[in-house]
Amino acid sequence: GFLIARPMPAVDFMRWLAAWRPGTAARPGCKRPLTLLVVDDSAAMRAVIEAELRERLPDIEVLHAGDADAAEKAFAGHSIDAATLDFYMPGRDGLQLLAALRDRSPATRYVLLTSNLSEEVARRATAMNAMYCPKPLTEHQADRIVRYLREN
Repeated sequence: GFLIARPMPAVDFMRWLAAWRPGTAARPGCKRPLTLLVVDDSAAMRAVIEAELRERLPDIEVLHAGDADAAEKAFAGHSIDAATLDFYMPGRDGLQLLAALRDRSPATRYVLLTSNLSEEVARRATAMNAMYCPKPLTEHQADRIVRYLREN
């Protein structure tokens, strides 16, 4: 259960098990770092997001994807704990990607990090249990994201 790890697809379990080391009653579970996937079609924006979050979570493992297809490939090959998703991307937008990933990996924490300030986009993201966060990424927003990622 959640005492040891979040639920995950069976295919991810073997990778997780290889990295898992028993903890203590105060800190049970896995010693592996949090794995974050940053999805944005701008390489510069991916670097900014990574730098801001790595400053606050230095032991985080960060993966990158430039579009929805690359993001889905990353989910197929890794156990992803959290993902930041841009809304405006070639092909599918961030909400379409969020719906697909949410079905595949419901325990992952998702952040829709976007310059789209529409109430409708924010409502739809939160309805899918994602955090909505407008760009540009500020210190305050980076802190909010980190708190969200650290929640149970």
